[in-house]
Amino acid sequence: MSRILSSNRQQQIVRLILGVVILGSGINFFIPVVSMPVYLGYAGQLMAGVSASGYIFPLFNFIKCLSGMLFLLNRNVPLALLMVIPILLNRVLFHLFLAPQGLAVPVLLMGIVIYLIRCYQSVFIGLISEPGNS
Repeated sequence: MSRILSSNRQQQIVRLILGVVILGSGINFFIPVVSMPVYLGYAGQLMAGVSASGYIFPLFNFIKCLSGMLFLLNRNVPLALLMVIPILLNRVLFHLFLAPQGLAVPVLLMGIVIYLIRCYQSVFIGLISEPGNS
């Protein structure tokens, strides 16, 4: 007898892992538990500029908290995916071009998001199909 998890169970586990990581990351901004790394060079300049705006980091982290809760509660998961994709893509590109030492976690999270998009592909197909062809 095989002990391979059913795809529904895998989806639940992956969704919960993503929810915990995203929610934890968002909460950490408002209630610091884990210190943020200090970036040097262009990465540091970008972080300083974004931080100086005064609204981007609070907005991103509020969205992360909200989407993390949606993942954990299994509510509106496709909406949560759409909310978190731009933030994760930005994080992947930031680490790819400016701080490659931290690239592994964002790439892993983006892989989880892509897996969940595939799980919910029937919901997303309407976004990319022509009207009347869905």
